[in-house]
Amino acid sequence: MWSWLAKATAAKVEASLRDSLLRVDGLEVRPTVSDAELRRRSRWRRTRIAVQAARVQARGVDYAKMLGNAGVAIRTIEVGKPNLDLLLDKNPRPNPKPSPAPLPHRLMRKLRFRLTVDSIRARGGTISYGELNPGKSRPGVVTFERLEGSIRNLSNDPARMSNDHPMLLTASTKLMGSGRLATVLEIPLLADSLRVRYRGTLGPMPLTDFNRFAAINAGARLRSGQALGLSFDARVNDDVATGRVIPQYRDLKLGLTQRSGGIVGAVKRHVTSFFANNFKLRRDNPEDGDPEKLAVGRISRRRLPSEDLFPFLWYTLRDAMRQVMAR
Repeated sequence: MWSWLAKATAAKVEASLRDSLLRVDGLEVRPTVSDAELRRRSRWRRTRIAVQAARVQARGVDYAKMLGNAGVAIRTIEVGKPNLDLLLDKNPRPNPKPSPAPLPHRLMRKLRFRLTVDSIRARGGTISYGELNPGKSRPGVVTFERLEGSIRNLSNDPARMSNDHPMLLTASTKLMGSGRLATVLEIPLLADSLRVRYRGTLGPMPLTDFNRFAAINAGARLRSGQALGLSFDARVNDDVATGRVIPQYRDLKLGLTQRSGGIVGAVKRHVTSFFANNFKLRRDNPEDGDPEKLAVGRISRRRLPSEDLFPFLWYTLRDAMRQVMAR
């Protein structure tokens, strides 16, 4: 989360009580020091967060309620060209006693004022998530580009928020700038425990596009492969995720990112060949193009107390996809 090393700036801030309008241009929230300096000052591993937005405009702002300490009520918020940049630096050690993650339902229940936002819309956005492993000069990166999304019913008002009327997040983006990813999340923000319904689809894309992340972090690269489509549908109840993932692809092949000469290189290639032969990858799903041979990944994972929501959801999908790809 944010720390004392972060600062927020804006090129222009404009408010109109008459028009119930609030506009912020050139918003930027980022650390005050470089990533290297942040690593030097951080005792434990953490994710660096930086946010930018060309414009944030709120309409239907109830200034009377805000000034009277009766809460925050906004009809719509529009965010133009948001950019969220996340970097997990794995050089520091993990905190052996991490604090519980600030999950959405916990944050909303702790608010000391009533919050009601009918809708939030984001257009032309980008999300970049990077992991920097020890010994690496640059991080592996996953990008979500051309992001269009909305959030409806962001509220801690019991009259508006319930299990039957949760917060609804919908988003459409280009994963790695290539495959179209569409997803929907439903989260009741006043639940006693974490409850989420999440589902979505991914369109066709070359699997080699993931080498910007895998080839740097995993010691192996995708030599070939074509994603034909992917779908997932899952729920989280009391911190336990269950559901399924169906990845469909063909011609999946892996290779080493580093090749050494001499005996060291020969040993590496021998070990790689051994694992390829004894722990085979499923190169095609469905196999032989037969729908009866379509493998399905099962989601079954309990969230660790320190795991934030979106990393946890990603881990559930990742683990299920590994089930399918590893025979």
